Amino acid sequence: MKFEKPKWSESFVLICTKCGKTKNSLAKNESEKVSENFAEDLKNKLKSQMKDLGLAKQTRVMTSGCLGTCPVNQQSVAFVCAQKSEEKIMISDFDQVESDIRTELKF
Repeated sequence: MKFEKPKWSESFVLICTKCGKTKNSLAKNESEKVSENFAEDLKNKLKSQMKDLGLAKQTRVMTSGCLGTCPVNQQSVAFVCAQKSEEKIMISDFDQVESDIRTELKF
């Protein structure tokens, strides 16, 4: 067995892919829907912003399957801090989730 040090040093973020799909299945009309790839699009946007700010090596942003919180019409995001052995799940409205993640990660 072999272990390697990860390229990210401080924390990682998991964005649930199921939340957006659930929101879309409950939507009454097209205006209530989010992108089919909401979690993937959000991940890519955050990774790009973090890279531009030189923060990409500190925090890893990934998509995940269900995180087990299953909020209705909201997005679940898990934060795990490697240095503090701390984990928490944030539940945020779809139109606020990017801002809320940026606030949590302080960028």
